[in-house]
Amino acid sequence: MIYGSVDYYHYHYGKLAKCSVSLTRNASAIAEDIKRKVLITAVDEVNKANEYHQKKHVAK
Repeated sequence: MIYGSVDYYHYHYGKLAKCSVSLTRNASAIAEDIKRKVLITAVDEVNKANEYHQKKHVAK
């Protein structure tokens, strides 16, 4: 299994994305699955985390 999430210290933002892989599959097929299942939400999750920390910084 390959997991992807946006972490900041011990806090996880959003959902934990995961993708199962098999040693019998070729690298290109695995890479496509990772893009489709894990990386597809990465930019949105990073943006949410950045917004959260900017709000916390402004509140201080």
